[in-house]
Amino acid sequence: MANIINLPQKIDELIEVIQNGGGLIDWVQAERFEQLTGIKQSSLRGKHEMWPEGVVWAKFDDGRLYYSIAGYNHWASQQAANRCRPVLPTETGPSVSGGCGTKRGNGKRLKKSQPQNADMPPRLLSEIA
Repeated sequence: MANIINLPQKIDELIEVIQNGGGLIDWVQAERFEQLTGIKQSSLRGKHEMWPEGVVWAKFDDGRLYYSIAGYNHWASQQAANRCRPVLPTETGPSVSGGCGTKRGNGKRLKKSQPQNADMPPRLLSEIA
């Protein structure tokens, strides 16, 4: 009789392995870290000031720098959570950071759409074309 694999159970097991980092390679050299994250090797050293040593990067006994995929993912998740935290109902006024997604990549604030004239009904797309 052929081996029958319980696919949902195997998927759950794989998810648990990935979430716990069990059995996966974590600490890699700069070249592999670039391949996995897209962060150029040339900019990695500049990141050492903001990334915690021993968590995201470390210098091993062999004298080489290594980067932790799990450590980077954890650090990046914390940064996103801090920056994009939801506004609590008890908070009033604008957020200090400007909120998540309020700036373009060039740092300029997005313009708010102009309110339509209350006397004029909105135009249909067929009227514009």
